[in-house]
Amino acid sequence: MIRHFYFVFILILLSCKKDSQTTEKAQQVDSLSNGTSKPIESPKQFEFTVTTEQDFIKAKAKFKDKLTQDTINFPKINGEIKLPIQGDNPTQLSFRDTLLNTDDENIREYKYEGQFKDIDHYVVSGTFWEHYEIYLINKKTGENTLLWNNPTLSPSNQFIANLSLPFGLEGTPIGIQIWRIHKTKNTSNFSISKHLEINPIDWAPTDFVWKSDKIILLKVAKVDAFLNNNGIPHKNDYYYLKLSF
Repeated sequence: MIRHFYFVFILILLSCKKDSQTTEKAQQVDSLSNGTSKPIESPKQFEFTVTTEQDFIKAKAKFKDKLTQDTINFPKINGEIKLPIQGDNPTQLSFRDTLLNTDDENIREYKYEGQFKDIDHYVVSGTFWEHYEIYLINKKTGENTLLWNNPTLSPSNQFIANLSLPFGLEGTPIGIQIWRIHKTKNTSNFSISKHLEINPIDWAPTDFVWKSDKIILLKVAKVDAFLNNNGIPHKNDYYYLKLSF
């Protein structure tokens, strides 16, 4: 009887330790490029299952990217991009290149990539000395959300997803980010918050496509395939996963 009680007690302790680790993970913070920070939402339920290359190709053929590449409307002049912000006090948001064509570590170059008209957000990329990032900019408030890489809007405009930068860049994360789109009641303003961030240990993604608003198909390869082939896995090293959340 005593041995049975001791065994149950150990199980309870292990369960409490696991809950504590989950709580710690939920307390990470997401720093935005405007200097503010806010907690990441508690870990969400998600599931990976194996899918096929054929399913991936089929989804790619069906999917339509909603990014409007109207770069001619916002040209870079004298190294500066100006984007109009349509708030109560209309203004312009400026992105200015610095130290181009040099070896200075403070070099930075910006590019207007286009906009998601369905959710009123501009997309701007920033290239730095050893770094690259994306800014999603609210056209009405000027608020910006910092992403790892180029975003794609889900079929019904409920989510945005983006992958990490290519595997092998020192100090960069590996995985996928998913952002939830919120529409403010009684207004046409949209806001964005992080819904899910997944950082796998043994594989890295190279491409993805939305199959539906809650299903993403990913093309991935094992980390060893990158390490053993100078960062470029062989064709047979790739496989495909379905992410449901």
